[in-house]
Order: sequence, then structure tokens, then C-alpha cells
Amino acid sequence: MSCPPNDCAKFWAHEWNKHGTCSQSFLNQQAYFQTTLNWRMKIDILSALKREGIEPNDSVYSVKSIRNAITKAIGVTPRIRITYSKKWQKCQLSEVYFCVSTANQLTSCKYEVSTDHYCDNVMDIYFYKFI
Repeated sequence: MSCPPNDCAKFWAHEWNKHGTCSQSFLNQQAYFQTTLNWRMKIDILSALKREGIEPNDSVYSVKSIRNAITKAIGVTPRIRITYSKKWQKCQLSEVYFCVSTANQLTSCKYEVSTDHYCDNVMDIYFYKFI
């Protein structure tokens, strides 16, 4: 995880407000971010995808195949975020979310796919090379 140059405090505040506040009854901010980093070290999304032949190589993959590859490797269903790239004018894999219980265990996410309004009902998405 990294933050925009010269704006780390604002970035981390945003992350806490958007993702962490639901855990504040049992985790303070420091514990929340440490837990998040611990999970990040345990979950290797790119390896899970690669084992199923899915790589960031400017190819098209089905949302279902991406979700299934991660579910197979991790044991729970993640939430896949799809957004529209103005640069490439295509819907792309943007984020992978994992849901965690109050007992700090991975759990399947209630909503498996989220999109912006440009990508509603998209079944195939682009997985671009990392720049």
C-alpha cells in the first residue's frame, strides 16, 4: 500500500473512514491497519490468478473466472470491483476486496461484484499490464 506523494495523512484518514470505522468497536486505527497489512501478507492474489492462467497481460477474462480463481485459492468469495478506464475506454479489474469477520476470519463477501455505471452488467473485463 502506498499513498499519494505529500498527502499520506489524508490518504490514511480516507482509508480509515471508508473501510476501518466498522471495526472501531474492537480495533483502534493502529490495530486495524496492522491487521490489514497482516492479511495482505497472507493473501497473494496475483499468484492465485496465475495458477488459473489469468495474468495482467492486456487480455480479457470473465469476471466469473477471476472470482473463481481467487475463491479456489483463498477459500472464500471476494468482491471484485470493475471500473471504466477512460484511458483505454474499457471496463477493467480495479480492486479485489476481502471481507473479514469480527473474529478476524475471512468470510465470503455478500456482494460479489461492484461496478461504476459504465460497466453495469459487464461479463468480461480487461486485466491490463502493470505500468
